[in-house]
Amino acid sequence: LAPFGNTSGTTLKGKPKVSHLANKRIKTLLTMCALNTIKKDNEFKRYYDRKIKEGKHHSSILNVLRNKLISRAFAAVLKDRPYEKDLNFAA
Repeated sequence: LAPFGNTSGTTLKGKPKVSHLANKRIKTLLTMCALNTIKKDNEFKRYYDRKIKEGKHHSSILNVLRNKLISRAFAAVLKDRPYEKDLNFAA
């Protein structure tokens, strides 16, 4: 999911793209999850709408949403507890 710059000896500037060596099955599933999250009114939809108004590209925003989904899933697994949307911190 990390974008890589397209630079070589002859090409000095290129659009950053996601590597073609990535696991395409997982990438497809994550994209479907990201698209599904922006269908309903939640924090992901608000983030998506805000970035579109800023002029960001749709694919770029989806890539960020995929990274957010992965981060939350790994955090839940590493902490060995289910994901809680509104986590209460001890004061």
